[in-house]
Amino acid sequence: MILNKGKHTLVMMIVGIVSVFLICGLSSATKLDEESGIQDQLKNYQRDIFKEQKEKLEFDLKEIPRDQKTLSEVLGLVNTGKYKEAIDLLNKFLKTNPNSAPGHEILGAALALDGKVDEGLKELEKAVQINPQQSSALTKIGDIFMAKGKWEEAEKKFTQAIQITPGDERAHQRLGIIYEKKGEINKAIEHYEKGLIGTPPNYVGIKVDLARLYNETNQFQKALNLLKEVVPEASKNTTAHIVLGTAFLGLRKMDEAIREFKIARDLEPQSERGHFSLGIAYREKGNYRESLDELKEVIKIKPKWPDGYYQLGETQFKMKEYESAVKSYKKARELGMDSNLIKLRTADVYLSQKRLPDAILIYKDLVKLKDAPPRVYDLLGSAYQMNGQLDLAEQTFQQLCKKFPANPFSYYRLGLFYGFVRKYDQAISQLQKAASISPEDPIILKALSVAYNGKGDRLKAIETAEKIVKIHPKSIDDKFYLGALYQDAGKNREAVQVYRSILSQKPDHALALNNLAALLGEDGKLDEANKLAKQAVTLLPENGMVLDTYGWILFKRKNNKEALGALTKAVSLLPNNPTILYHLGAVYHSEGNTSEGNKNLEKALTISSDFKGAEEAKKLLRK
Repeated sequence: MILNKGKHTLVMMIVGIVSVFLICGLSSATKLDEESGIQDQLKNYQRDIFKEQKEKLEFDLKEIPRDQKTLSEVLGLVNTGKYKEAIDLLNKFLKTNPNSAPGHEILGAALALDGKVDEGLKELEKAVQINPQQSSALTKIGDIFMAKGKWEEAEKKFTQAIQITPGDERAHQRLGIIYEKKGEINKAIEHYEKGLIGTPPNYVGIKVDLARLYNETNQFQKALNLLKEVVPEASKNTTAHIVLGTAFLGLRKMDEAIREFKIARDLEPQSERGHFSLGIAYREKGNYRESLDELKEVIKIKPKWPDGYYQLGETQFKMKEYESAVKSYKKARELGMDSNLIKLRTADVYLSQKRLPDAILIYKDLVKLKDAPPRVYDLLGSAYQMNGQLDLAEQTFQQLCKKFPANPFSYYRLGLFYGFVRKYDQAISQLQKAASISPEDPIILKALSVAYNGKGDRLKAIETAEKIVKIHPKSIDDKFYLGALYQDAGKNREAVQVYRSILSQKPDHALALNNLAALLGEDGKLDEANKLAKQAVTLLPENGMVLDTYGWILFKRKNNKEALGALTKAVSLLPNNPTILYHLGAVYHSEGNTSEGNKNLEKALTISSDFKGAEEAKKLLRK
């Protein structure tokens, strides 16, 4: 039997999308919603680690001219930490060369490094007075202001230095730190990138900071490209491993992410950082027990940290240990986590437990908040929908559209609701609005295609599905959906091409094997059909429809004995499927067992008079 074939199955797919959405509850909207996903949990944590970043007072002296022997000698002393000797020598030098800007600059640096910061600052300012174009001195002044916590003054000095010397990498790096502190992430990235120009390939430094910001802005591939060559497994830089692991996690490369977080954990076993990151990565991979162990370790190390309890609750939620999850969320709230976030997660637990009135009460309170995100409206509408309160569900999704008119998810969610209640014209209208905002989002386009099919517009359904595959040519799920639509429309040649394409990517795709076998069997190519159907049965031995395909092909090949075995098992798994009953009845008739044959045929026609093979079943009964 062809899987996902038949008008009823495809019409019901929009219901299926909503059902999956409701069962998953909390994850279906992630690609469309503005709410952040799992990567943001790590990103926010990393931001906390780094936001109090302390900068050592250090200077880059390479840009100071060494054309005078004394200055060259002094630079050597400063670079080797012999500050007092350097200061004495410079004081003597400046007595005879009072207008030497480089001399005052080096003296300022030496004094600051020797702990005499204010004296050093005066000398650096004197260097700039003598030569206003001495950008390296301006950068050092900025460094001192930065060390003193005078961020605005530091920013001005670094900006002046860059105006004089646009390629001043140190000034750019420092501005990156300042803009990051101010929350201006795009500007911080811009200056970090400029600060890397001219640095050696194996330089790590601010690459970790830049990669962290790439992670924060979901540019995970950029973060990976930046760090993968400079952070080998042997690196002792715990922070770098955590940032690199987060990039892998954002790209859904779970094994690589776990490897990096393990290294971080083992480098600092008494720090919560590696355990915390590893706990989240394990959960994302579905290794819930390992996630639980790591997050419990976090709580041991940092028992007053609310994030540890919150993430523990998230893992317990995934494990369906709902009561434990609620306790963990409650503890996180007691330790200072946002109470509204905890309310939301508690309502999510109730929704998963089907305690719909309890969930609705909390969601109703949360949507009253001024800054309530789309997700809260979505979940309230979903809870109403699951509770059969369809009018209230519709009103909630309409409010979502009014509150967030620029967000495609708003119209997508309302469109799904209309699909659920089979108002396909309204579903199409809303989904088209979503697609006009986000024209290449496969989730929106899939829902739109299903809605077209539900309305009976197969041509539009297929055109939309073809567009999805064109946008995402490597998506096996999207290809399989298109193949099912082709079959439903009787475009068997196109369906065969799609299934062969899927199998070239994934040779063990059981449903593609099954459907291709069924099509080839209809076309009389029984040897290849038999081979494919047998593979599908090996992969899905307890799937009634796959067994039916195999049994029917065996029957066509005159192998009635094996056909009876496969079809009998198929009927035991799906006793009310008329097509399978018809196939079993036909084989019994072929064997001369008209009694068993008629029994199955009569049952098939009692269940339905409109299935593929119904007319043949009636003819066999008349015989």
